[in-house]
Amino acid sequence: MKKNLQTSSTKIWESYYNKSEFHDKWQGNQYPNEELIKFISNQRKNPYDKIRYFEDIKNDFSSKTNFKGNVLEFGFGGLANLLMLKDKGYDCFGLEVSKTSINRAHAYLKKEKIEDIKCKLWKPDTKIPFKDKKFNFIFGLQCIYYNLQLSNLIENIYERLENNGQFLFSFFSFKHEYNKYTDEIDKKRNLVKWSNDHPSFRIRGATLYQPKTENDLKSLFHRFKDLRVFLTESNQLPIFQSWWYISGRKR
Repeated sequence: MKKNLQTSSTKIWESYYNKSEFHDKWQGNQYPNEELIKFISNQRKNPYDKIRYFEDIKNDFSSKTNFKGNVLEFGFGGLANLLMLKDKGYDCFGLEVSKTSINRAHAYLKKEKIEDIKCKLWKPDTKIPFKDKKFNFIFGLQCIYYNLQLSNLIENIYERLENNGQFLFSFFSFKHEYNKYTDEIDKKRNLVKWSNDHPSFRIRGATLYQPKTENDLKSLFHRFKDLRVFLTESNQLPIFQSWWYISGRKR
């Protein structure tokens, strides 16, 4: 059943991108995720100390740029996050389950003559490609919870990170309004499916992992150190949004 649910969700995302408006740039979000920008830009600062956090006078630009190493994004969608990270100095790699998204990404990168972003089609039940690479940073925003073998994937992420490498992933918090539109699939494993009355009709039927508490979320990443969960919320859109972001480092 798990394989069929995963296949169904992958088809939903392919349909999502395939039916999106075509234009000569790329599709999906046109701008990078704000929380990702803050996370990357402030990683040389101290996020736990109010005084030390602001001790970057006359160093406030250079501390946020000129990074080195490999980064990997799950579900890069419209390339916006990877383009931002490329400008920060990273060598970038991206994975997508949608053939349409991959094809459009390749076309855009070729047109713009961008060589330091590598993208591949990926099946969620397989290991991370780019076998000769280790990564300093691995992330996936508003996507990784659709992988129904999440524990196996997290183990693979641990293996592919450099020592002390970081990760950042986002999950729906229990306060997100989307949670009103779910059908329970497997209570023990926290699996739900977007119901047929979900306001975003393009994702109806997709199955995902939905942690009930922060502890549920942290338990997935128990092998890592420096675990931190932070919350972002907004009522700007018609749907109240509430996101958990979890970060940590390889031991």
